[in-house]
Amino acid sequence: MSVTNKRPAVGLKAIAAACNVSINTVSRALRDCSDISKATKNRIRSKAIEMGYVPNRLAAALKSGNTRMVYLVFNNLKSPYFIIMANRIVFLLQQRGYNALIAPNFATACTKENVQEALLARTDGILTFLEPTEEAVLIAKLNTIPLVLVGRRTEFDGIDQVYTDDVKGGGLAAEYLIGRGATKLLYVAANSIECSLRRYSGFKRVALSHPGVSCNILSESDLEMNFTNLMEEGYDGIFCFNEQIALIANDLLRRVGREGQVPVVGYDGLVEQIARCPRIPCVSYDALAIADRAFAALMRRIENYAAAPYENSVFDVKLINSDDGERPVLAPQS
Repeated sequence: MSVTNKRPAVGLKAIAAACNVSINTVSRALRDCSDISKATKNRIRSKAIEMGYVPNRLAAALKSGNTRMVYLVFNNLKSPYFIIMANRIVFLLQQRGYNALIAPNFATACTKENVQEALLARTDGILTFLEPTEEAVLIAKLNTIPLVLVGRRTEFDGIDQVYTDDVKGGGLAAEYLIGRGATKLLYVAANSIECSLRRYSGFKRVALSHPGVSCNILSESDLEMNFTNLMEEGYDGIFCFNEQIALIANDLLRRVGREGQVPVVGYDGLVEQIARCPRIPCVSYDALAIADRAFAALMRRIENYAAAPYENSVFDVKLINSDDGERPVLAPQS
């Protein structure tokens, strides 16, 4: 026969009897309702703690239809971008009494399965760092669950989205490299994700507008394998999808004795947050404002799903030169 030390659940009725008040008074005191005096609230809360009361949040959610939970979708647990942006958004959620359900998805898109999981968990909204599929958007709309996209954009209707001007960012990177004397430019892409393609489009447009300048694109996975050949082919300026890739490119240049000879530009400016991380030229933006805008869009949609029009905010970017002493504005760690 097994023996457990689990205490029996304490309900509102027991607390009400101990405090000699009604069950409704206990319920309203624990929910911090304004019609219950502060003294009564304190007395009831103290007794609830003393008796070991644990609120049944699932039951409350089923009753109210609101779990005060937001589903966060992202696909890279090691990325400084995701860590810093998610950290800020989780902080803002908690300030408003919400929790986050983190849902790593190692694909390149927010799928219908993500939306279905969010619905099964009865979350109040979805904030995704991955571009949603059309089916995911449709399921979210049919179930009136808010869906906010951060850092990328989509042509699908029915979704709030907040992202940077990636086309301009790519152009700024090309101008910087050409200004450093580069004429054969390389863009190191991150698979085929939407914002990466927009960065390349701006990069290519500006590069080819300069006589005698050429550019090419290479996937991140092929960079290290082909790096020696790339140097032999004369590539003399590199723009990378993000700073993680840019730091890899700089390390490869060091290995072949070309460090400092081939300029490298990254994107995001978030390595500034990491102690002792090498500073490199990068396209940067106000990450704090982006996180705040995405959070505000999500809260607005949760509070009034029919609010219109949908958010479509594009944030400006600028190029930060590691040697000019200027630093980007970034999201704080709290």
